[in-house]
Amino acid sequence: MLPKVHKFILSYVPIISARTLFEDKLPNSMNVWKEKVFLSLWEDKNYKLEKDILTNLIVVGDSYYEMEAGISF
Repeated sequence: MLPKVHKFILSYVPIISARTLFEDKLPNSMNVWKEKVFLSLWEDKNYKLEKDILTNLIVVGDSYYEMEAGISF
């Protein structure tokens, strides 16, 4: 069952790695990586986010950094 769920999620939910995108530029700054990833969503035309319409954001993570980045978004 789980492999099917995993495949389903990956087909509809983009996975973005803050570490992959920003670790080389900002080593040891996990909180900044995550904030930059959330902020970059506004600029990425693939997501088509509209600031005036977006009312909810689900942050999946188990650390303080994810929660803080979500709040700053």
